[in-house]
Amino acid sequence: PDNLQMLNDHSVSVIAGWNVRAWHLIQKHREEIRSLLQPGENHLEVAQQFISSLRTNFDVLVGALVRQGDYQNWQNGRYYYESHQYHELLTRFCNQFEDMDVGVIIASDQPQSYELFDSDQFAFATGIAGGDGHYLESFAELSLCDIVVSPPSTFSTLAAFVGDTPI
Repeated sequence: PDNLQMLNDHSVSVIAGWNVRAWHLIQKHREEIRSLLQPGENHLEVAQQFISSLRTNFDVLVGALVRQGDYQNWQNGRYYYESHQYHELLTRFCNQFEDMDVGVIIASDQPQSYELFDSDQFAFATGIAGGDGHYLESFAELSLCDIVVSPPSTFSTLAAFVGDTPI
């Protein structure tokens, strides 16, 4: 009751934390939530143009988040993978789509080697770390893919949710 009163006393409230769960309300209001969480028009427009240009060459677009910055030390590197491991895992994942041309858009919190991902199959998100774009462009680009693959991450999970994309 105290929490409800506190929420009712304010016009805007933000509730956060791992233990806050109201999945039935998320499900019930998912379309409205998705519309509220869309990136700004300028970032979304960049992402839409980028994805649209790739769709002409591929049957399936996979959005991949390479998350290395904090994961190198968090929980003793539990979800940390070297770039070559991401390349190997993404290649194996894409090989499951028989008789389809699969493109991979790589979003990353760390700059990546252009030489390692030097293949027509791979493209770097416009907002990749070390690039000229904004990270919200990468977020929007992931949301516009057909599927998102990622280690556990709110960034990629939220992008998949906003785009109604499987993760």
